[in-house]
Amino acid sequence: MIEAGQYTHIVYLYQSLNVRRLVAKCAAEVGIEVTFGNLDEMLGGNNNDL
Repeated sequence: MIEAGQYTHIVYLYQSLNVRRLVAKCAAEVGIEVTFGNLDEMLGGNNNDL
């Protein structure tokens, strides 16, 4: 849908770094820039999924 011009931006909120890595990998494969936000950091917690 991004390639067709239907979306201009995607923002991902994630808790798991594995999800972030997968989204980043898929986006890079098709040349899409993705902005990430860590849900735990936004809620004031710690992300121990390193």
